[in-house]
Parts: sequence; structure tokens; C-alpha cells
Amino acid sequence: MPSKISSKKKSDLEYSEEPAFASRQTPAADAFSEFRDMRMPSRASRPKKSFLGGIILVIALMLIVGFAGYALNAKSLWMQNSKSKYHAVFLSNGQVYFGIIKDEDRENLTLENVFYVQMVDQQVPSDKEGEAPTIKQVPQLVRKGDEFYGPQNTIRINRDQITVIEELTPDSQILKDIQARTQQK
Repeated sequence: MPSKISSKKKSDLEYSEEPAFASRQTPAADAFSEFRDMRMPSRASRPKKSFLGGIILVIALMLIVGFAGYALNAKSLWMQNSKSKYHAVFLSNGQVYFGIIKDEDRENLTLENVFYVQMVDQQVPSDKEGEAPTIKQVPQLVRKGDEFYGPQNTIRINRDQITVIEELTPDSQILKDIQARTQQK
């Protein structure tokens, strides 16, 4: 006698669209199924970068650019102000040059319209008759370029040799002598 199978059970026995081996999964397939269901998050669902971090970056860039601009502008303003002013440049060997600073960088300073002081012997007549005249050393202002070998009136000085740079005041005797010499030529 045939046994009665309930309709529920009968439906389970009916043909299914999935093959029988699909329901059997190996442990590796089970592990893969976890990853298969995972999806990459879309751009919209990714965490956004910190707004505060962006503001800090912008402020830091503005400070760097501002400082660089200030440093370049300060140097150019100083150069513009000193382009027409005479300076005394003292070197480590004791030599002093007077001139207008034309250009400067980390290694060199360029002076134009250069003068320097040279000690020359000068005969001083004696007050008493019959005595020989005395020789005394007198400073003389020499314009660079007037030497016998004919150099240009611009010099470049290594910064390592410079000890002091001073701006000459309008009432400086050296500056007055320089102005008198440049007006003569």
C-alpha cells in the first residue's frame, strides 16, 4: 500500500531549478560566499576627508607663500632704496670700498661706481730753511677704473671677505669727495 506523502513533502521532492550539486558547498566555497556578497563602497559612502585638515593645509600654504613674498619684497625694497645710496664695504683684509650696491646674492656683493682710499707719499716742505722736506702719508681717494691696467668701475666681492657694510650719510666727507669726482667727469 502506497504511503501517503503530504503535499509539502511532495513539493520538496519535485524537480528544482538548481542542480543538486549547487546546494553542496565546500568550506572554500563557504568562505568565498562571504566575499561574494561584499561590495566596494561607493564614493558617496566613503568617509570624507576632514574639513579641518583641509583648512589647516590651506592656511599653511598661504603662510608659506606670504612669507616667501614678504622676504622677496623686503629684499627688493631694500635694494631699491640702496640703489642710489653709497655704502662703505669693509673687508677682512682691512681694505674698504665705497660704492653703490648693484646686486647681491648668497655668495657675492656687486658694487658699481667704486672708490677706495689709497695712502700716497706727499712731500711736506720744512718750516726751517736748509732742512730737507719731510714725507708724510696722505689718504687719497681713487676711482676704480683709473688704475694703469684699466679695469671696469664695478667689482664683485665674495661675501666671506666682507666684515661690515655701512650706508654713507649725506654729510660724509668721503661721499662729498666722491660726488665732486663724479661731477668732474
